Amino acid sequence: MRTLLIAAVLASLGAARAQAQVSGFVDGNDLHKLCISNSHGAIIYILGVSDAHDFFVARGVSARICPPERFQRGQVADVACKYLADNPQDRHLSAASLVIFDLEGDFPCRR
Repeated sequence: MRTLLIAAVLASLGAARAQAQVSGFVDGNDLHKLCISNSHGAIIYILGVSDAHDFFVARGVSARICPPERFQRGQVADVACKYLADNPQDRHLSAASLVIFDLEGDFPCRR
């Protein structure tokens, strides 16, 4: 599972949103179902994507998500779940790609 998560994040870091459909991975509909059921699975998945981003940043990949300093882990899940609820037209795409795309937009890094 960890390998699939890392592969999904790697694919999403360089992929355009329109190219985010990856067969065999968790899609936005799956993650949205976890979000609306208040499942811990949604929080774990979203934090895993966020942690994978941080892992790659620590190894030299440019940061693309820069939340405020005192941002709480649960807020990451809240923000991503809200994106899925507000954008049903995108939920057929890869969940990891959607999480990265949303967090990039909500918490852009200052260049």
